[in-house]
Amino acid sequence: MRLTFGPMSEEVVRLVAVWTYEPPYDIYNLASAPIDELVSGLTDPANGYYAIADETGDIIAFCCFGPDARVPGGDYAAPAIDIGIGLRPDLTGQGLGPGVIGAALDFAEAVLGGHAFRVTIAAFNRRSIRAFEKLGFDEKSRFVGGSGPQQREWVILRNDDGEAMRPRQVAW
Repeated sequence: MRLTFGPMSEEVVRLVAVWTYEPPYDIYNLASAPIDELVSGLTDPANGYYAIADETGDIIAFCCFGPDARVPGGDYAAPAIDIGIGLRPDLTGQGLGPGVIGAALDFAEAVLGGHAFRVTIAAFNRRSIRAFEKLGFDEKSRFVGGSGPQQREWVILRNDDGEAMRPRQVAW
């Protein structure tokens, strides 16, 4: 699958804001935030959000790089680019994760110049953890963090060697 990356637009933010994940994945739903705040935050280039489209131009995911991919309470002292990924709910659980994540990592290497990446995932989310492990990420720590309904156990994984195996099928 060839994927295309582009900056988040207001139209894309409004699209992903209504994506609805089933429990327990509903912690990833964006609809609880005011839409004006979402548009402002996700379209601000300083926050590093990108839309991910497939060959037909359909938005299948979005990602971010940097501090917005972190969860309060985690240890982020080691140098790495933090990554966050949101796959469209109807595409989850179908084995697409490693390909989308791999393309996002390729994009980040090309655009941001990074090779060491870190991801923070809710500990219950074994699907996402397995997808990152398939790309050479290893668990480095666990912590209880977040606030309110987001407070739970989180796992931090890294690809410390920077040599994750992944497909090279990305455009921007």
